[in-house]
Amino acid sequence: LFSTPVYAVDTNGTFELDGNAIEEPSAGDDWSQLEIDGGSATEYVNITDKNGTDDIFTGGGSKTPKDPENWLWKSSPPPPDKDNITHAYAANYMVGGEQIVYFGADLYSANGDAELAFWFFQSEVKANGLGGFDGHHVDEDVYIAVKFSNGGSVANITVFEWWAACNKAVKNPGAGDSAADNIKVVIPESEALCDNIGSTSACAITNTINADSPWDYEPKSGTSNVFPPTTFFEGGINVFEAFGENKCFSSFMVTTGASTSFTSTAKDFALGDFDVCSVAAS
Repeated sequence: LFSTPVYAVDTNGTFELDGNAIEEPSAGDDWSQLEIDGGSATEYVNITDKNGTDDIFTGGGSKTPKDPENWLWKSSPPPPDKDNITHAYAANYMVGGEQIVYFGADLYSANGDAELAFWFFQSEVKANGLGGFDGHHVDEDVYIAVKFSNGGSVANITVFEWWAACNKAVKNPGAGDSAADNIKVVIPESEALCDNIGSTSACAITNTINADSPWDYEPKSGTSNVFPPTTFFEGGINVFEAFGENKCFSSFMVTTGASTSFTSTAKDFALGDFDVCSVAAS
């Protein structure tokens, strides 16, 4: 199922996964094109989470295996600079009847190595005004954990799904095994750097050199509207190939600091609507 997807995320000509956000002529959409007119995406969201106005996780229950009703947030102090999300974005495409989702985020400061995670919720999840969250997990919510190392030249991806029947982690879990309470492995961790060569159902890439930003961006150090190396991250997943079906999503969240550390509290988060329900259903 995973070795030869019909539409690989980085070679189908729909979207550029090249470590920068600026569209190249005749190379598919990129984030800059989506900012202008939406490109050919059926749904696009860009969530601003500027430094100084952050909403961050807090409390012992704010862990990946917990339902959102157990998570807590606060607005200060800010997260560590290397975990500080400034923008988070996602775009939904239908390619030959298969649902492909592209996702990304940029950070306030570079660290060389980084861990980010991307939730795609089927039910609406929102941060409320009381420091908690409204909404619940549904079986088969999608969770993608990405680790970048060696200065961004290596990207490892694991794809999970929320599965309430999981109640005990398995050592070295494979596809279908429990990785933690409520968390099941769909695609085991493997190196998956987008290279526009091979055939892959999920991959990710970061910028190893300075890259222009198509939206307002202020790094901790450097030039305005320019991503320093390893501060811009993007990836994609062929949902149909990974799960055997297209999915209905309502909300999208990016987190930092606890992508596969299921016992630790995540640091920063960016959360917003990502309504692709009608598209997936059709």
